[in-house]
Amino acid sequence: MDSRRAVSLESIETRMRSYAERADRALAEELEFYKHSRFHDPLVYAIEGGKRIRPVLLMLSAEAIGCKDDSVLGACVAVELLHTESIIHDDIIDEEQARRAKMAFHLKYGQSASLLTADFVFAMILAIAARYRDRRVSQEISGAALLMADGE
Repeated sequence: MDSRRAVSLESIETRMRSYAERADRALAEELEFYKHSRFHDPLVYAIEGGKRIRPVLLMLSAEAIGCKDDSVLGACVAVELLHTESIIHDDIIDEEQARRAKMAFHLKYGQSASLLTADFVFAMILAIAARYRDRRVSQEISGAALLMADGE
């Protein structure tokens, strides 16, 4: 492998790691709004260990069209929360025992609490989408949620 390609791959990995860290910080800030909720600690458990691929892809896409500020971080959080919510449901449906090398959410918190937590996460997503003036944000998130549910 020539040195230009190695440097290029290294710079991409560094940028992706930086974006994942930004997504983690934004997630933590969003969860801070709900620190007094009974859902807070279970949500922290649910999001621990994720790779943040979806927020990273969203940030890279935004960068590709010239958006280099933090205006997309809310959407990144919403996308990651939608993924988290779908994992909670999916693990119940598939009767999974583990996720991300730890006990599946529904086994740790119970099925009823898991469903309520997923509902709470969906409400958080709606709240985030409502912060954007551009309706396309909520339309894309709701479209993704519909496709995910239909696919399941």
